[in-house]
Amino acid sequence: NKERVIAETEKIVSILYRRYTAPLLCTRDHKILIKQTENSMPIWIEAKDIRYGNYVLMPKIKSREDATYLHEINTSSSKIFKETFEGALGTQKNGRLLSIPTKLKVTEDLLFVFGWYIAEGFTRTQENVCGRFVSFSGHRDEKPILEKIQGILEKTFGVTCSIYESLSSFSVELRAYSAELAQFFHDSFGHNAYTKHLPSFIDKMSAVQKEILFQAYIDGDGYKRNKQVEWVTVSTILAGQLAALATELGYISTLRCVDNGSINDGQWIGCYSKTTHNKRSCN
Repeated sequence: NKERVIAETEKIVSILYRRYTAPLLCTRDHKILIKQTENSMPIWIEAKDIRYGNYVLMPKIKSREDATYLHEINTSSSKIFKETFEGALGTQKNGRLLSIPTKLKVTEDLLFVFGWYIAEGFTRTQENVCGRFVSFSGHRDEKPILEKIQGILEKTFGVTCSIYESLSSFSVELRAYSAELAQFFHDSFGHNAYTKHLPSFIDKMSAVQKEILFQAYIDGDGYKRNKQVEWVTVSTILAGQLAALATELGYISTLRCVDNGSINDGQWIGCYSKTTHNKRSCN
């Protein structure tokens, strides 16, 4: 129905930002935190009332009051592979299954692994000639980091790991072979760049734990530019989560989606700093 489409479209507000940025689309009555001028107080107003020159702000997420410290993670939902199977000789043990702990102790090392995976990892959970595994990548100069991750994975999960070096692309890849471990990373963080997200258990983590995971991600995907730190992702969900996490941790955070007709269209660029110079006004 053409008239219905037009009516629904008229309810949507398109807010444009400075620079080559995709517009923010929302309903007319959606409340947005803004500053009418650079020196005015922040206020919440409906999207339809935003005007040229207003500053759109990133709200700070309030931490859960019961989020004191996450001691362990329950992995039972990812343990989908049976330890036994029915064969020609009756019930037999699945000798190829490397089971991960049902209760996973949370350590700083493990949080670092999680953060690096969100930045530079993917999983293969379907059976093929390469097997099921978790992959971590980096530049050849980052090989010591992958060796550190290898040690953590082998100690925590008892998995077999291999590091592969590419002479042509100067890249290094670490693979940890385990069907259950691959399923856990797949379920907790997403399986590739487009599906990445922060884990649901992050809500129960302390500020210190969140900072460790966040900085591990930045170590993998971040870079310094104009006295602030920037990061890039193609995951829309992860982009919003990281920007919100940065503000929760006390940083000044901004987020934009590239839209300039280049091969980078659709990429999300986030940045954060301890200063307030990285604000964006509306066109």
